[in-house]
Amino acid sequence: MNAKKLIEHTCNILVQHELAHLGIHAKDVKDELFKIGDKAKRDLTQPIVVLEEDILAQYLTENKVSLINEKTFLTETFLGCVKHRKILEEHVIDSILRHVSVAQNLLEELCDRADYGMTAKKSEKKPTAIQAFELTKPRPRKLPLPTEKISTIVKAISIPKTHYEDSVEMTKLAQLKEFNRRKLKEQHENAQKSQFKVAIRTPSNKVEQIRQEIEQDIAQKFEQVRIKPRKAYSNTFQQPIQVKLTTAAILREDALVRKLKREEMDSMVRAETMICDPAQFDAWREECKLKEQENKLLELERKRLDVQMTHEDAYVAKQEIIKDNRVKVIEVLALKNEIKVLSQSRRKAQENENKKKIEGVHEIKQGIIKARTKVVEDNTKIAAKVAQESELLLEQAHCRAEEERIRKIELIQQIRLLEKSVPPVGTLQKDVDLTETSGIGLLGEMSIVELQERLVLAKLKEKDEADAMRACIAKHKMARLEQVSQKLEAIDNEREQRRSRRIQKALPNRGFSAASIVTDGSMTESIKELLLDKDSALRSLQEKITKRKAARIAARNIAGINRPTNMPYKALNPQWPKSTTSSMLTRSAASSTGKWDDLDEAERLYVMQREIERQKQHKLQSNYVDEEGASMIETVPIVELKATQI
Repeated sequence: MNAKKLIEHTCNILVQHELAHLGIHAKDVKDELFKIGDKAKRDLTQPIVVLEEDILAQYLTENKVSLINEKTFLTETFLGCVKHRKILEEHVIDSILRHVSVAQNLLEELCDRADYGMTAKKSEKKPTAIQAFELTKPRPRKLPLPTEKISTIVKAISIPKTHYEDSVEMTKLAQLKEFNRRKLKEQHENAQKSQFKVAIRTPSNKVEQIRQEIEQDIAQKFEQVRIKPRKAYSNTFQQPIQVKLTTAAILREDALVRKLKREEMDSMVRAETMICDPAQFDAWREECKLKEQENKLLELERKRLDVQMTHEDAYVAKQEIIKDNRVKVIEVLALKNEIKVLSQSRRKAQENENKKKIEGVHEIKQGIIKARTKVVEDNTKIAAKVAQESELLLEQAHCRAEEERIRKIELIQQIRLLEKSVPPVGTLQKDVDLTETSGIGLLGEMSIVELQERLVLAKLKEKDEADAMRACIAKHKMARLEQVSQKLEAIDNEREQRRSRRIQKALPNRGFSAASIVTDGSMTESIKELLLDKDSALRSLQEKITKRKAARIAARNIAGINRPTNMPYKALNPQWPKSTTSSMLTRSAASSTGKWDDLDEAERLYVMQREIERQKQHKLQSNYVDEEGASMIETVPIVELKATQI
């Protein structure tokens, strides 16, 4: 059965089903066909006369449809149309009905083409519009670049650099042999040079080094404790140095002046409220200064005695360390002998092990030679294969290059045709009106002329603002300069007043205290005795130090080390032996004792030097008291001026 017949059967089944829904008997099918085609009003309230399955089975028996394929097609189509009726009406039937007219026109056109043939109508070309020639100077045309020719010559594969080089193991062995040979050569040369060195006994260089170190230490101590005499001031009139003060210095000076005035006012108010005598206050202040100076001298003496005490303690500790070192040296020598025996046994074992390693290395070398020959054979085979493959690849590359060259020639021809059709650059020109706007409709839309005018106005406004700011800054600066000049004038007046007050308080009218004679920490023996009498702890510490020093000197005399102190101990024995460790220990002990004696001698020399300087200073002070009155008047303002600048 063809498809047309199946479609008719399907339509008939659907018509019967529609009539059954309308409640019409099957005999009146022919009378109601037109009503169904015109979509008559359906009465769904009436009962269904026949079910869908019964309608389908009855129709198949009446029309004698016996094939299974036809039955299956009709069953699925009928049941699908019934169950999905609403979807089919919305998505299939309605859309088909909407495009019936278009489909009808398309069918007519297809029928006409089927009847009269499928020849397409050619498009008519527009007649060519003749244009006048524009005779201009032709541009020089670039010659096409020649295509690169790929050489077909087969390049030989170069031999790698590592082909003739030795392996890593062989290079390491060669380096090790060279190192051992160089080491043995150096040992042999050293043995030849020092063959007769054992019989010669030369003096040690350490003696001279230690002597120089002690002399340098003594010289440094003398430089540190050397008393510099006070400089005698000339009685010539000295003008104060003119210094250009900065703004910060002027402000600091002004703050200092105000502070001094405030303190002076406070002192006056305090004097008025307390009703006290200024002379008593000055005497109390002088007494406090003397007491402070005395406490300072006590502290200096205490520190000096502490230093001497630590010196004695260090000497005792040094002697104990020397004893401990002697015991340690004996232990080290015994340990050294044991280590020497162990090292000899280990050296023999190492030599035997090295022999075995050398034999193993020779075997490895033979295996390497065999492996190398095998690798060379494999490499030759691989090279032959690679050469064949490279020839094939070169032929393929040559073919591809030829095709690429032909394609490039065709592209060049097409590009030249396009260049002829495109008009030359610069022929099309467009006029620009500077007064026109873009016409987009923005709020800030403006023409180029208006933009230029606004830029000029903005620059003028910015210039006016800068001039106003500059004038304001100049005004503030002038006000500040005027304020600083006023403060500087007040400072000069204050300095003049202070200078006049200092001149009134002349130096000959003032007395000197006992503490002012002591200068730079130099004290006489009488002052030391007074300090020791006042402080019992200092007295006990001094006695303890003298006892320790006496015991140390007595022990040195008993040991037989009494010698001139101006020469180091090591300088007396230039030919001191160097071989044994015990001799080194005795020498170090002797040098340490000599060093302590040299320090004692340096202390005595320092005391003598201090006495001489003190006597000179007394002479200078006698002359200085007469000259100080005139010189102090001019030197004090200079010092105060420098202090204010700082």
